[in-house]
Amino acid sequence: GFKDLEKFSPSRTQGTLRTYSQHRLGDDPFEAIGQQDLTAHVDFPALERQGRQQGLKTHGWKSQEAFMHQCLESLLKTGQTLDAHECNHFKTLMHPEHFGHRFQVLIQQRGMRSDGSTPIHPRKSDHWENGQSGQNG
Repeated sequence: GFKDLEKFSPSRTQGTLRTYSQHRLGDDPFEAIGQQDLTAHVDFPALERQGRQQGLKTHGWKSQEAFMHQCLESLLKTGQTLDAHECNHFKTLMHPEHFGHRFQVLIQQRGMRSDGSTPIHPRKSDHWENGQSGQNG
């Protein structure tokens, strides 16, 4: 998440909403509707606080790389496999120089399961500690 000085920087007077189409950065979300990706910076600490005020339990946040690795690990444990096309998509989402470190994932939940498991990780895990970035993968 952003610190306040970054969030309210004069360079962000137009906000942080950006578009991507064919590997090109843009700033008009109404151009080529449905044919470009949208992204914006998220204030994760503020989002976490709001969720907590609404009764959500935070499992923490981590890089998309760590999150996708954990999802892939859980998927493979079920006996499912990925074809070459799916593997390439996972590599792009996980790679630190593509999306892996630039994007973050916040997991919050209401109504915890009695065994402490999460919706995306069926077993109790110690790498969802609040504020940790998934060093255990």
